[in-house]
Amino acid sequence: MDSILPLTPDKTLLLADLTLVNDKNFYLNEVTKTKIEYTLEKFVNSSQSLSTKNWGVAVQFGKYDHYSQKSSNVVSITINKNALDLTHTDVLLVYLISVYFNDKYYRNNTVGVIRSDTIFSELFVDNVNKYSSLFNNQEYFETYNLALIDKFSIYLKKRNTSFEKLIFNFFDKYIPNTFNIQDFRVALVDDALPSETKNKLFVIEIESILRQFILLQKENKIDVNNLKYMHQPRYDNIHSFVKNKYLEIDQNSVFKYFQDDNKILRIFNSFNYVEEKFLSKTTLNSILETTIRVNRYSNLFSTSESNYLSYCLDNSLFSDALALRNIYLHGASKHFSDEDHRINYLRILNCMLIIIANINDELIYKIDTLEKIETNN
Repeated sequence: MDSILPLTPDKTLLLADLTLVNDKNFYLNEVTKTKIEYTLEKFVNSSQSLSTKNWGVAVQFGKYDHYSQKSSNVVSITINKNALDLTHTDVLLVYLISVYFNDKYYRNNTVGVIRSDTIFSELFVDNVNKYSSLFNNQEYFETYNLALIDKFSIYLKKRNTSFEKLIFNFFDKYIPNTFNIQDFRVALVDDALPSETKNKLFVIEIESILRQFILLQKENKIDVNNLKYMHQPRYDNIHSFVKNKYLEIDQNSVFKYFQDDNKILRIFNSFNYVEEKFLSKTTLNSILETTIRVNRYSNLFSTSESNYLSYCLDNSLFSDALALRNIYLHGASKHFSDEDHRINYLRILNCMLIIIANINDELIYKIDTLEKIETNN
């Protein structure tokens, strides 16, 4: 304990893993457990738990995309600037999401279960103690994306654009041109505004965007006049166009039943879900036949994503949630410093990227389905 103090975000994983061990051969006495819990709680409540100066992620531009462990405390990410420069602004946001913010199965990096390089990593599971809000898909695990957003914001400014403009362009031009859907209405947030003001405007836009998608999914059109009659959307109850969109599996079952199947192990190594479209019929049937701890559902967001959105934006699921939507809409952000507002801005942008990635995915499915129907007719 004393040798790893003061704590940095990466070192908290080791302590978190220790608290999750349930093995009679590795017994932690109450004194040790209490010391671990006290240290973690002190870290969570400190300014060090999330700070741009203490992220443990170094982002730079170069000739190739590259990821490496720079030291025991720092992950180094190199971004292919040439590829970015050659990507047209109209598709730049979708490119950034697919290449840097999502994995190849279109899952956002934020909601992956990051396994620490310790002997206890196999024992790391979700939602098992009071620190789950830190170690299960929230503060520590989002730092990779927030560091990228921070770096990309600087790059976009040099291209005379911004995340604000790219988000507006996605709904105003990309969706109409790509999917022939003209109905989405999104306001352009001025990128020159202070972070506090942008945060308030963005949480308003997030709610409006989700309401519009709900109308599109239910009625196949968006009548903006109906938006004012709709309740605040629940992120875990927004339906998908896709039947059985997600397959969610207990990760312990994966390692128990598929320890010799490298393909399945790779798919579920850092995530407990995947879109079924990425699974072959053989792989899908193998999973369904081998284990009963499988959940198939058809929502816009995976459970991991909806949990993260709820944690960031409201307090409907987590008592210790950030609830940024509630705070900024109700004018309760006066106690935040400028740095707090800036980090909240990056976090809200991350939420927006998750939403945009899933809406884009849904519309691809919708247009592909329409084309198949027209072909068959």
